[in-house]
Amino acid sequence: MKAGKNDEYCVRGGEIHKSALAFSLALLFAVMALVPGCGGDSIAALLERSDDSIQEFEKAITQADHCLHALLGFNFENASFLDEALSAVRSGMDSLQPAGHAVDVLSSTDYRGKLAHLGELVSGFVVDARSALEELSLVYHDLESILMAIEPLLLKEAVITQMEVPQDQAEWRGRLLDLRQALETTLQALAALTVGPAMTDYHSYFTDVSVALKKVVDQIISRLPLVDLEADIGISADFSRILEMLDSYPMVVERLKESISIFSLDPVISEIEVEINDLYMESNSSR
Repeated sequence: MKAGKNDEYCVRGGEIHKSALAFSLALLFAVMALVPGCGGDSIAALLERSDDSIQEFEKAITQADHCLHALLGFNFENASFLDEALSAVRSGMDSLQPAGHAVDVLSSTDYRGKLAHLGELVSGFVVDARSALEELSLVYHDLESILMAIEPLLLKEAVITQMEVPQDQAEWRGRLLDLRQALETTLQALAALTVGPAMTDYHSYFTDVSVALKKVVDQIISRLPLVDLEADIGISADFSRILEMLDSYPMVVERLKESISIFSLDPVISEIEVEINDLYMESNSSR
């Protein structure tokens, strides 16, 4: 089965702007005198610590984006999809702990005096960031479970696709029976999963595709040896439905991204970064 063409996945907006801002901050770090701040720390040190923490948290967002991009590689003919998607999921999982530590650092930093407004921004961010990381951890867990559940189907489809055209009805029947077994195993594994709200749509997608594909396979098997696979494959409305679902897959991934709250934190992160930059400029100009 061929999946619909995957539209190019949009990367996070503002990356060039943020890279330029990070570079500018680095230069200011290098030239700014250490002005005494709260609790014995200099303002420069507090700002640097905050900026480093924000950048560490952003790595988790970037990894989540890379993971969703990897999901767009799904194609029944793409044998490497599963390995690439699982690798992206596990890289995303690895980014959660340092991101959580970064949030802890932000939460424990004493923002007073000139840093009061930055403290207000950080305070609101910390609450949402912790919640977003907890949600993202569950998303990764559920996603890994779904990918492992559909592994039998993906592996069997990849093997069958790469084989030469069967020479007779007996060979067709053997391949179809193998595919039906893989579908039954996949459907059982998917049915056994309980996923969080963000992953419900993605989970349902593969359940629906597998159910529709199994119906087509069952219909073809029931018509053997009379079925003409090339002429009669379109007899099933379920086959047309499969093609429609495969074409809609990029939209399923896009909806998944929209449902993950960590991606909604970009605006407040930008506010924090701008505030840090303004504080650097103010402190540097007052020397």
